[in-house]
Amino acid sequence: RIIAKISRKISNLDAIEVIEEATYSVIRVYIAKDDKIIDVMFRTLPEDFPKSEPLLRKAIESIKFQE
Repeated sequence: RIIAKISRKISNLDAIEVIEEATYSVIRVYIAKDDKIIDVMFRTLPEDFPKSEPLLRKAIESIKFQE
């Protein structure tokens, strides 16, 4: 089940962040680069998500692409 869908910028590229919940809690980011879509996924046990979320968001913010 999708909890949230957020438009954002990653490394100055258009992206969509999706938070899902099932057996695992998942943060998935779809990044548009040139004519490709890059899919980055982080997953954790639902009970660990609250303490893991800040680290996962920090990892998302650290994504960089070379020009």
